[in-house]
Amino acid sequence: MTVVSAWWWLPVLFGIVLIQQTLSALKWGTNRPGYYFGLRARHPRSPLFGFMWYDAGRFEGLQQVRHAAQDSDRLSTYGWHRHNADDFGQQVLYDALTDVRLTTSWLKFNYEDDSEQEAWLAVVEGQRIPNAPNIASGIIG
Repeated sequence: MTVVSAWWWLPVLFGIVLIQQTLSALKWGTNRPGYYFGLRARHPRSPLFGFMWYDAGRFEGLQQVRHAAQDSDRLSTYGWHRHNADDFGQQVLYDALTDVRLTTSWLKFNYEDDSEQEAWLAVVEGQRIPNAPNIASGIIG
């Protein structure tokens, strides 16, 4: 009679539990590459959140809507300055065409002391660069 040890399953099961806990902890996040700012859950049917802006002071402003990160937008700076890939992030976007500096901040936290209920908060702050004649408008959603 051969005795088969099942001890080799323990690390595999432990690894699966850790992966499930990690994916659960990373459910909501800034998981939208290719956009200046975007939030979504790690689920195929997740709602998508983001924002876009344009120069409302010029007629051509709507033709130059900023949403997807493109080299042709010529932003002087964008990207996460602080980000831990889990529960917070902050970035500064400077758009010379619309003469506006946008700061986006994102924070994920547990809702009402319940570790199962996640909530998140996104803040977009815009500042007009001094001596700039243009006005920027935006849409969030």
